[in-house]
Amino acid sequence: MFGKGLVDSPFAVPDSLFQIVVSAGYLLRERYDFAQFRYAIDGRLAAE
Repeated sequence: MFGKGLVDSPFAVPDSLFQIVVSAGYLLRERYDFAQFRYAIDGRLAAE
């Protein structure tokens, strides 16, 4: 019974943690891409 808990939990925790990290990475990348796009637009407007 104690051994079963040791086997199940190490695989369950990293999987959920991995999903959180991947989701956060996608969100950060989307925000970064949007910021780059906004800076490009601002630069073009300032140059005109």
